[in-house]
Amino acid sequence: MPLLDKPGVKDFVAAYQAHYGLVPTQRAFFVYEATKLVVDAMRRANSDQPAAIEAALKTTDMPSALGGTYKLDDHNHPHTPIQILGIKDGRPAVIAVE
Repeated sequence: MPLLDKPGVKDFVAAYQAHYGLVPTQRAFFVYEATKLVVDAMRRANSDQPAAIEAALKTTDMPSALGGTYKLDDHNHPHTPIQILGIKDGRPAVIAVE
């Protein structure tokens, strides 16, 4: 949500708009954070080998700019809060974070 008032989100939106001339989609933001997760894992593994990266990903505990933390569960799925969007006072807004 480009209107989300969080520093990491605002920085991403500004950089994305400056580069592409478009407002980013949520998918673009998730790809950005996924890339950060892999880079973090590669740095912690001190390797670019798939097995080492996979092992490092399993120990990930990285904050998301949306709130929450990327940390894998027993099924290797990261979970971060879900934003529920709606209209508030006639404008798009985040109305809940679950």
